[in-house]
Amino acid sequence: MMLSDELALGKTPKKKAIILLFTYFACLLTSQIIRAVSGNSFWPEWAYAFYLLCTYLIIALLIYVERDHLSDFNIDGLTLAIYLIFGSLFRLLYVADKVLLCFSGMAFIAIALWLLLALRKSEVRVGWNLKASWWIFVGILISEGLQAPVITFYSALGVINHSLAFSVETFRLFGTFFLYQLGNVAVEEELIFRGFLWGYLHNLGWRVRTVLLFQAFLFTLFHFAVLANNPWFFWIHLFGVSLVWGFIAWKSRSVAPSLISHALGNAMSALFGLGG
Repeated sequence: MMLSDELALGKTPKKKAIILLFTYFACLLTSQIIRAVSGNSFWPEWAYAFYLLCTYLIIALLIYVERDHLSDFNIDGLTLAIYLIFGSLFRLLYVADKVLLCFSGMAFIAIALWLLLALRKSEVRVGWNLKASWWIFVGILISEGLQAPVITFYSALGVINHSLAFSVETFRLFGTFFLYQLGNVAVEEELIFRGFLWGYLHNLGWRVRTVLLFQAFLFTLFHFAVLANNPWFFWIHLFGVSLVWGFIAWKSRSVAPSLISHALGNAMSALFGLGG
């Protein structure tokens, strides 16, 4: 299926939106540098919670700034529902400090409630998008299909978790990983790369195929922390899945299918000990 070369109207992004977008990329770059230097130990819990709060707020502000044109950024009611519900309730799933969890959790819920009230007159209403349902299935099918050779490859190298069995505990672990990804990494990265970045570039007059390739390249580049340990995963898999997620978001006009597919893929990687 060929990608349309139809150009957008050449809308100029708002200055405040560009500042917010670049602020997000600065945060993501910082987290990747820390991860590359310190491995998976990352940083103290309070710093990690602060980072998550900052990125969640940045995306909330981007949504607010573009509240009258959210369809330009593949943001529909289902995407907003996932962001508001899962992004606020499951973003701190692995924070152990109860006091930190309590105060940070209240901050996330406050941001979500503020945004929900601010979107009362928006063109988009929070809810299910029937058109996106089919593409959710397609996204899961394709991304998990791409995940299979990755798992097979690392299984052959002997670096994969072979202790898994079909049990209640395995499904519980997978469910926990999925909820964490849905409210954390996936919702954040899909709204930025397949949402706002895609929309701004297309509105500037970039052709769809160029936007598709560029967002995939940038998405891969901003995961450089995995390059040292998983070069094959970095150079081939990340670029491949980001092309798939970008195509699905474009065809469905919704970030929700790529978001759910992204969360499932990361959850599967985490389950087999490949990160996520």
